[in-house]
Amino acid sequence: MPPKTLKNKPRPYHHGDLHAKSIAQGKSLLKKKGLNGWSLRNIAKNLGVSHVALYRHFSSREDLLAEIAAQIFNELTLKFSDPSVSSFSRCGQIYIEFATQHPQLFDLIWTPQLLSFGNENLKIAANQFLEISRLIFSKDEVTKKQNHELTSLLFLKKWTQTHGLAHLASRKILEKMQWNSNLELEQLQEFLS
Repeated sequence: MPPKTLKNKPRPYHHGDLHAKSIAQGKSLLKKKGLNGWSLRNIAKNLGVSHVALYRHFSSREDLLAEIAAQIFNELTLKFSDPSVSSFSRCGQIYIEFATQHPQLFDLIWTPQLLSFGNENLKIAANQFLEISRLIFSKDEVTKKQNHELTSLLFLKKWTQTHGLAHLASRKILEKMQWNSNLELEQLQEFLS
């Protein structure tokens, strides 16, 4: 019988927090390869576990993607909740910076199929993100004297402007159109205030 080598050595079943490590690995692969450049098998291989082990934590690749998106929404909500973030304009700047620095993750959180997938964690996280955005917007001086319905319409207007700019920035569309590339994100955000 040949001696056991590292290749023949059985892998341990337990991997610590495989759920969290899978999400982190998925985010890393998304940044490097985009939405379609990897599979659960890639993650399992990178983590040194069988792909079957991942199915104990995620029912499908979409389930893992939904958990990654939920984590991203939670991270953005946490950033918006920081006491130093006191205006909707600052939230917009953070959001546009995120979209520009992590375009693949930005695309993921707004994937229509994922939002309708039915993952409860994602629904809760997305709603909390929008709620903290709406709350910060309603604290701005301009909206303090408005009624609730008008404030909601104004929020929707500012949110769609901010999201549109984030979308254009994440794809470098403004740069490709050679549209005033010297314009900084802060100046764009000032436009929104």
